[in-house]
Amino acid sequence: MEYLVRVVGYGTRRRRYIASCLGIVDLIVALIAIPTLIEKFMNFWQHKGHVNRVYHFLECLRMMRLLKILQYIREVQLLSFALRKDFRFIAVFLFGVFVVVLMLGSCLYAAEGGQKLMNSIPAGMWWATVTICTVGYGDIIPTTVLGKLVASLVMLIGYGLIAIPTLIGTFQTHRALSQALEQSQEPAEENLVVLPPRASDCDSSGLVRPAAGFALLEEAIWTWSRKNHKEPPPESVLEHWFCAAAAGLCPGHGFTAQVHRSYVSNSSCEFLISLYCSKCYAQEKPDDILAQGGVRYSLRTHGPT
Repeated sequence: MEYLVRVVGYGTRRRRYIASCLGIVDLIVALIAIPTLIEKFMNFWQHKGHVNRVYHFLECLRMMRLLKILQYIREVQLLSFALRKDFRFIAVFLFGVFVVVLMLGSCLYAAEGGQKLMNSIPAGMWWATVTICTVGYGDIIPTTVLGKLVASLVMLIGYGLIAIPTLIGTFQTHRALSQALEQSQEPAEENLVVLPPRASDCDSSGLVRPAAGFALLEEAIWTWSRKNHKEPPPESVLEHWFCAAAAGLCPGHGFTAQVHRSYVSNSSCEFLISLYCSKCYAQEKPDDILAQGGVRYSLRTHGPT
């Protein structure tokens, strides 16, 4: 698999890599591993008990359909948006943990010299995972001096990894506060726009239709851009989210939208929109929010204006 990834990743230099000394060595190593993989696959297939266990495990996955119920809960939608927004941080963190587990598990296997309970690298990775997560089952215990030194290092790394999500949260909070400070320097009236009522936006009881969410968000963004003489957002939408509340729009009145723009990076900007009833907002009832949403655009060649 690694050899194929290298061949594909080299692109136009693919032939040079295949003919190089490093490419030939990688190919030989990959070919040597093929018989072992075939043997393990045949052994797995011949043991029907393993196949039955896999089948029953896959059957249990049908219960994951219950998760579809969560999509109707507003807090879950906000949590899902937050996870998608910070996906890169989470992915890098988990990949780093995997690399540490692989490295330390291999080191412990080499240090223990193939003991009865530490007879493979996956067994070492299992022990490293349990130790880093501060679970400590105690089913595998290092016995050699070198193994105990590696174990001590793994324990210290485990405590250090616990602090990383906290640091990420602190960084995100600092960035949010910085963006809020920048937005607070603008006059408040510039962030408010009025949207006329449309029959397709609400149902008979005045509740905002989720299907009309994206259209309302874009209308608020374009109206805000024209009002403040800002460059309209690009057409490439990276992601968007919309959550409607239980409050309804007063009959015959439109929306008052509160728009906040922030630049997530040099290549993307994000608009956060809160929708209120124009009548209720004029009566100083800003807590009666009708809906909230956000749209993230790709700037590409566009820059902050």
